[in-house]
Amino acid sequence: MQVKEIKSKGLKHEFQVTVPSTFIEKKMVERLEYHGRSIRISGFRPGKIPLDVLKKRYGAAVRNEVIEEVIKESNQKVIQEKNLRPALQPQVKINSEKEGADLDYVMTFEALPEIKTPKLDKYSFEKLGASVDKKQIDKSLKNLSQGYKGREDHKPDHKASKGDVVVIDFDGRLEDGKKIEGGSGKNVELELGSNSFIPGFEDQLIGSKAGDDVKVKVPFPKDYHAKELAGKSAEFAVTVNKVQKTVEPKIDDEFAKKLGIESAEKLEKIISDKLKDEYARMSFLLSKRAVLDKLAEDNKFEVPETLVENEFNVIWEEIKKEHKAEESNPKKKKTEKSEDLEDPKLKQQYKDIAERRVRLGLLLAEIGRENKIDVTQKELEKAILEQARQYPGQEKMVFDYFREHPHALASLKAPIFEDKVIELILQKAKINEKTVTFEELEKAVIEITQGDDAE
Repeated sequence: MQVKEIKSKGLKHEFQVTVPSTFIEKKMVERLEYHGRSIRISGFRPGKIPLDVLKKRYGAAVRNEVIEEVIKESNQKVIQEKNLRPALQPQVKINSEKEGADLDYVMTFEALPEIKTPKLDKYSFEKLGASVDKKQIDKSLKNLSQGYKGREDHKPDHKASKGDVVVIDFDGRLEDGKKIEGGSGKNVELELGSNSFIPGFEDQLIGSKAGDDVKVKVPFPKDYHAKELAGKSAEFAVTVNKVQKTVEPKIDDEFAKKLGIESAEKLEKIISDKLKDEYARMSFLLSKRAVLDKLAEDNKFEVPETLVENEFNVIWEEIKKEHKAEESNPKKKKTEKSEDLEDPKLKQQYKDIAERRVRLGLLLAEIGRENKIDVTQKELEKAILEQARQYPGQEKMVFDYFREHPHALASLKAPIFEDKVIELILQKAKINEKTVTFEELEKAVIEITQGDDAE
């Protein structure tokens, strides 16, 4: 085999590879003889079929197999000898593969850069943290109790106000007296102030009492989904059957037992532990961004253009989907202007993001490799289980999907690996811990995550 490097510019490499025809023919004979042991051809005993007969019948197919195998082996040999690591599978252009002639082809690829990893103990980072206080526990308990609210009737003379629930019968008709299809109901529960009905409908029930009959006059919005009603005026005959108030449950042992927890004290402990986990996650997100920003600032090296282009295409497809969703959103204000996807400055912005992601990904991978960081089977199984929990009743389908699709499993493995490398960096770096309020911690997280694709 002869190898000639015809291009070497930065990370781009191009090699011309020539494999002697004698080597190809030898491989073909070996492959034909191997297949000949099991092939059955009328008039010949198994294993005794002449080579020229095998070649005539199967030569073309076997030659393709051999060429593919030889190119794969030759590429691997060239890469090893040149001590290079391709960023992606090498591209191959065959110049000659005719029978009796040498195999001549060109292999092109971008190599991964040589990365000099930084000394991790030279870094120092501020770590924000917040303590769980009674105020946050009480707020979480209150939010939890909202799903278990009850209702009870107000006194007969109570006048309905916002926040009350009225139980009504109603019958709606247009100005010409025509009955509105779907515009009537019996014992319908309506929370005043919820804006569940046509604008203005609920306001006219404020001040009503149980047993009242109310005439509600409202226009349908001009952009109402039913075009035959859009912009038309209507009148609803409404009977108020009940006026009810919302009753929040008392957070006590009885409430805890409804949730399958033995006591209110135990419930508070569970809430407190969940908040601690959430605060720790938020703190890690902030630390992770600080680490990534510092690594990006300190480590400049050439990255493979193909990897950047692939990453940009992934980002850009998401941007286009979001843009399409915005354009088709009927609630979007006419004065709003979405990003111009043809703007070269916008594309360059996202290409810069793609390059940052690729560079950080390569750097973190190298740090992880040097420190022998890996994702365990147990960690992967936990990640799959978390995915499966999002689809109750379809858990087996989720597990089967990840088992049958290695690329999907890799998409779960990548963020776990990345977080483990970040944790390693934080362990080796100097950390200045700072306690802040939950509100300050939350604000800091929002600032780095809201509308930010830089990670």
